[in-house]
Amino acid sequence: MNIKFNIKTVKIYGVYMGENNQKFIIDMYQGEISIAIWGCGYIGLTTAINFAINGINSYAYDIDINKINQLNKGENPIPNLEYWCGTNLNKVLKSKKIKFVSDIYYLENCSIHFIAIPTEKNMRPYYGALMQVLSDIIDIVKNNKKINYIIIESTLTPGTFDKIIIPYLKRNNVEIGDDVILAVAPRRDWFVSQEKNLNNLPRVMATYKNYKTKEVKEILSIICKKIIISNNYKSVEMMKSVENTFRYIEITLANQLFLAYPDENINEVLKLCSTKWNMQEYYCSFGIGGYCVPLAAQYLIEGSIGDESLSIVRQAQKFNMEYLDRLVDFYNLKRFSKIGILGLSYKENIKVFKGSPTIKLCEILLQNNIEVKVNDPYYSSDEIMKYTRCNKMDIGDQL
Repeated sequence: MNIKFNIKTVKIYGVYMGENNQKFIIDMYQGEISIAIWGCGYIGLTTAINFAINGINSYAYDIDINKINQLNKGENPIPNLEYWCGTNLNKVLKSKKIKFVSDIYYLENCSIHFIAIPTEKNMRPYYGALMQVLSDIIDIVKNNKKINYIIIESTLTPGTFDKIIIPYLKRNNVEIGDDVILAVAPRRDWFVSQEKNLNNLPRVMATYKNYKTKEVKEILSIICKKIIISNNYKSVEMMKSVENTFRYIEITLANQLFLAYPDENINEVLKLCSTKWNMQEYYCSFGIGGYCVPLAAQYLIEGSIGDESLSIVRQAQKFNMEYLDRLVDFYNLKRFSKIGILGLSYKENIKVFKGSPTIKLCEILLQNNIEVKVNDPYYSSDEIMKYTRCNKMDIGDQL
């Protein structure tokens, strides 16, 4: 990976560094500056993997001890992640470039912190985990006597910096700019495409009051080819929710068209529409799932001012809350005594059940005394029962 500057450069470990910042980056490569990655889900794990690929050591922390044990054995807990990363993950995980830990004791000397933890609970914005991580980082900051970089990759409700994070740091006598550098750099990921990964997708970032923006850019440039700097951290904080809310509304319209024109092939119509240069292809579905798109609307609503604002978003949210009930009636599913559902994950070739329409569909059908079975090759029988309260259906089962 070559990062080139117009000024005089030196080459260390295959990376080009500007003369002014070379010691800072060299210290990272030599292990004198340690990286902590908080959270070993899709986001945190891929951050650690990409630093490892580029020769940087890191400590990846997670409260899930079973996951940490699995990773320490060199086992990848996320299906198809190797394809998305485009590298031999077994080799990376066993390279010892990443130390997987569940005790914050190992992070005491770390001075670069990537926060990649969930900011939702039960599909609502939730910051309990974020506050716990910040509390742990504050303890580290006060003990290691270094300037610490906190880079938040998790999606945030607009206003989280000003309303929650900054006041919390100040209450704990942590000086932003002296003790810590606070940055926001949300991830954009499409975990089913090798072209849309951490290294290739444009990465937007900002630091609070523009403190040490160049240094944060240097850190991110190790794993991202294109860094876009904003001078406004509030805009970057809000960006991810706005991006996904646009998609949320567009997907909602596709599903509304399906109900409004039941005798037309709406998927064919949408496919034809997508031949226009400025329209993406959408298709009708059973709903909107995953961490990002359905939650984005809620992040924006909770961060907004005024009950009359975001009326389009609120209407889309109301429609989506009722959509599956309307589909059950549309297809007259209550007339059946047994129904099989193919797929628990919200998207193909990925093991994420969060927000999956299958979960609510199962709930509706079970309430109507219908026997439901679910098939998804990524989930065990126990997992399917845990998330849907239904038995697993093997392909070929006679319902």
